[in-house]
Amino acid sequence: MNDALWQITSLGDALLALAHAARLPHQATKLAAPLSAKDMPTWLDAAATRIGLEANSVSAGYADVTNMLRQCGPAIVTLVGWTPSSDRPSRVPSTGAWDRPDVGVRTTVLVVLSASRTHLRVVAPDLSIRSVLIDDVREALCREVERPVAAEIETLIHDVGLHGRAAQRATSALRQQRLADAQIGGVWMLRAPGHGEVRWSRWLTLLIGSHVIEQQCS
Repeated sequence: MNDALWQITSLGDALLALAHAARLPHQATKLAAPLSAKDMPTWLDAAATRIGLEANSVSAGYADVTNMLRQCGPAIVTLVGWTPSSDRPSRVPSTGAWDRPDVGVRTTVLVVLSASRTHLRVVAPDLSIRSVLIDDVREALCREVERPVAAEIETLIHDVGLHGRAAQRATSALRQQRLADAQIGGVWMLRAPGHGEVRWSRWLTLLIGSHVIEQQCS
């Protein structure tokens, strides 16, 4: 996934690349990058408007992040502090991303063209279309909110003596329990003004419906 991440200094180019790849009618206007991570919501709204589009922020409960990503695209997905799992190579570019002053972590973005059940089709910085796993993107989106409970859960799993898949299942269940009220954002859907109401309604209906089904099955 590392090769598909855009540096924040190229966010203007990323937005234009997404509009072009998604065949959204837009004005090819040069866009300067935002000054900081805090400016991104305002910047995206203004930048999308400037090229004749709309950028809408969406979020989902912790349990519904996968379903949100399955309905994602065209969209900008923000990844804050994405560090690799112990068994994976580094996915964070060494330069060009924001530093978050409080903890020194970085922010990069994925430019999402469309989604399937398991993968996102993304526009890479070299403008090629690539495929990334939704599970990897979900992990990246949830990493910061999971961090405060990670040590507690790890200790509990160790004390109980679980290993392998049993430990993985228990960890997932405990995260779902501890983070049931958490909201995960960082996703901005891009659309042409006045042409996305039906799609947005469909997205919300599918997201709510999938949540109800999961609750009934749990």
